[in-house]
Amino acid sequence: MKEIQVFDAHCDTAILWYKNRIDFFNGKKGHATYKKLKKGNVKFQVFAICLNSAAGEFDPLRDILQNIKFFTQRIDASRKVKLIRTKQDLIDVNKEKNLMGAILGIEGGDLIRGSFEIAEILYSLGVRVFTPVWNYRNSIGSGMWEEDSDKGLTRFGKKLIPFLQELGMIIDVSHAAKETFNDILECSIKPVIASHSNAKKICSHPRNLTDKQLKMLNKNGSVIGVNFFPKFLTNSGKATRQDVIKHVKYLYNLISPDSIGFGSDFDGILRTPAGLETAEQYQLLIRDLERDGFDLKTIKKIAFKNWYNLFKKQL
Repeated sequence: MKEIQVFDAHCDTAILWYKNRIDFFNGKKGHATYKKLKKGNVKFQVFAICLNSAAGEFDPLRDILQNIKFFTQRIDASRKVKLIRTKQDLIDVNKEKNLMGAILGIEGGDLIRGSFEIAEILYSLGVRVFTPVWNYRNSIGSGMWEEDSDKGLTRFGKKLIPFLQELGMIIDVSHAAKETFNDILECSIKPVIASHSNAKKICSHPRNLTDKQLKMLNKNGSVIGVNFFPKFLTNSGKATRQDVIKHVKYLYNLISPDSIGFGSDFDGILRTPAGLETAEQYQLLIRDLERDGFDLKTIKKIAFKNWYNLFKKQL
């Protein structure tokens, strides 16, 4: 089988690059550096920036704006990677053999501070994926560690979600607590995504999604990106590539092959599955799908087309 293009809906590599822990273009450290993404045939990568005041950052707005500037300036100057802002950018990059597409995301809405104007500024800077909450509570809603006190989206949050979707941002429900998750789907005017979330039926971690939630997402027209973090793959916290396949199979049987993708969470996870230590090994995972009986059409959907089609419709 020829190498299949990959669209990965979530990594935290941009944060490590900004913090000088990796060199994206020339370094060897990191799960999803440029050379490793290229070797894994990753055509499009969503780069999330996650800085949350609850996690200790003094000023999340300042830090995220600085991170965005750092990332976009270096991406634009590289001529190897193009920041995707529009549908046409997506189409153009897909036609260019040697060009990679980078999509910018914000993980955790702490920086919004109840301001629609800040949301508009983020959009103008190139942000196209927005995760309203990380693991804690903010002015929009509650993250999964606030499940016991989760009351859903705030009044501001219920206005913000459709506002962002009208702008052209894609809403990501990963990390949302149950009632916040429900409210996001209820007030959305376009399909949302779960960029890096797994099936709770297989692994009971609170970050994973119940069958009911997965079916709600499927009905919504969403895509769910299987996360590679071993703690989200198995209850033991130890995993191999085959455990990623188990989640793919479960989603395939529960919902639809049109609602499955990958959202590795590379460079945001402390450990990786054995045999899937970096983005370089993506093609090994794809060959595993073939060996496990998935046909070529379905493999292409899971690896690339489902994400590509959703982003093409919404950008």
